[in-house]
Amino acid sequence: MRNRGRFAGIVFVAASVMLGFVPAARAAEVFIDLNSATQVFTPSVVTINVGDTVTWRYTQGGGLAHNVASDPYVVPAFRSGDPAQGGGAPWPFSVVFTTPGTIRYYCEPHGDPNGSGMSGIIYVGRSGNEQSYTIGAWDLQPLDDSTGWAESLADEGSRVLDAGTRELRANLNIPSGSQIVGLELVGCDRSDTFNMSATLRECPDADGTCDDFATVGSSGDSNTPGCGAFASAAVSKTVNNVNFTYVVNVFMGSSLNHLRRVKVIYKRQVSPGPATATFGDVPTNHAFFPFIEALVKAGITSGCGAGIYCPDSAVTRGQMAVFLSRAFGFNWPN
Repeated sequence: MRNRGRFAGIVFVAASVMLGFVPAARAAEVFIDLNSATQVFTPSVVTINVGDTVTWRYTQGGGLAHNVASDPYVVPAFRSGDPAQGGGAPWPFSVVFTTPGTIRYYCEPHGDPNGSGMSGIIYVGRSGNEQSYTIGAWDLQPLDDSTGWAESLADEGSRVLDAGTRELRANLNIPSGSQIVGLELVGCDRSDTFNMSATLRECPDADGTCDDFATVGSSGDSNTPGCGAFASAAVSKTVNNVNFTYVVNVFMGSSLNHLRRVKVIYKRQVSPGPATATFGDVPTNHAFFPFIEALVKAGITSGCGAGIYCPDSAVTRGQMAVFLSRAFGFNWPN
């Protein structure tokens, strides 16, 4: 049988799977071939995870000179070099993608940005232990009555603000204790002057000034509009719903900014252990101290009596049923 200390870790692992704490997948390499005869990238659309590598290989046929260049809005930008045939530099050409988002690229002689001609798309997903809280464009509320809006004619389902202050807001509903790690703004920026932006704010429940702790902006110009998921720099904010309210503000400077959604990226984390241990036999330096303390605070266990937890005692099947049922709130209506 498992001892009670190890079982605390097992309960945590089980909860990790159910709540989305799955380990990140091992980095992989994906290959895209350039067919000179047909002037296409094969495959033209790929989906990868953060940390994966994409390698472009020149395949024979036609002898035309090609290259690979990211669309103007992609950060960090990449370019294989001047157009060249196969059989030597710069082929193969590889890029490791470390930021999630929608990455568009093209061949400079035979394509154009934003999906024209010889071009492709790479969807870079987040690591497995991260989750997203998505707010659709139509779920955001205008800050004042002067803001006017309409559906985008160019980008179906997207929202355009065409009058007034052009500002929107929505409250976030992310579990306390979670760590916000990123912010994404998804849409199309078709303006060469005005960008759209999103800002995360932490607002004290008592009177006080809200703190802006994350922001992301779009970029584009009238000739090569930027479309995709614009990602913020890394964020580290632990959610405290007891004392704060969290909101996202969106500003769209022009009717040429087309918003599809905002995504707040977060991950669950185990609460840090208290300064003083609850049980005499599980001190603060015990290997399972934070996990056992988390079970106590969650009401899953109260130990084995007399102020001790018995971390090395065996767990019966009956005790296991109590632990798991309390942890996951199993409830079957009559």
